[in-house]
Amino acid sequence: MTSYLLQLELDGRIISARSADALVYSLWSLLPSFCNYPLDTAESFQDLEKALCGALSEECDIRGIVCSALQVLIQQNKRIIEEQDDLTVTEVGIAEQHAIARYTLQVATDNLRVLRSSARNLLTVLSGILLESPKDDGGLLQVLLLSQPVNKRCHFIFH
Repeated sequence: MTSYLLQLELDGRIISARSADALVYSLWSLLPSFCNYPLDTAESFQDLEKALCGALSEECDIRGIVCSALQVLIQQNKRIIEEQDDLTVTEVGIAEQHAIARYTLQVATDNLRVLRSSARNLLTVLSGILLESPKDDGGLLQVLLLSQPVNKRCHFIFH
């Protein structure tokens, strides 16, 4: 997409390039919402992984969005597995309760299995970006650490 936007700018179509760039960013900004208790992660994440790795590598403006989406996906699945008890209305909203009701322990387990199988590729891309970047402008370090205590950081991903 970057080459298309660059070509628009080179052709003197700056407004079109900016509009297309804003549209692309707006579409990517929807990704974290699609990661809220999705039921098809186990079946479709490997296809999505390729797109996410490509976007992380090529589109620095959306890295934070992709990292946020991955965090949501990982944390929600882990929460389902780790917290076997029902959450009350005061802890989560009604819409989230409806989503959780369809999200079984088996769905979360299958999702985490697929996410673990994709972890090596995602971590390779993320760590490469982090090592090459002068600053952590996309929240990459936060995703790499997954907000876990030091002794559990790599356990989730590789076990």
